Amino acid sequence: MFFLDRLDIDRRFKLLRKELEVKGVSEELRGWSFDSPPVEPPSRSVLFSVSELAGRYCQSLRDIYLRRILNIKP
Repeated sequence: MFFLDRLDIDRRFKLLRKELEVKGVSEELRGWSFDSPPVEPPSRSVLFSVSELAGRYCQSLRDIYLRRILNIKP
């Protein structure tokens, strides 16, 4: 198993920050508009929380469908 210690992570982030300063960020990648594709949500009537999607226990997403679409509480 591979573990990183705190010092190693700090060193790697420092190198990445220096690289970012040199290369910079393209103007086309700066900012985004939530209302225009590709970031636009598929449906505005149903909003999901991060915990629902990240901490789910059903691989087919049936739990979210039941809770959000059919309004059945677990």
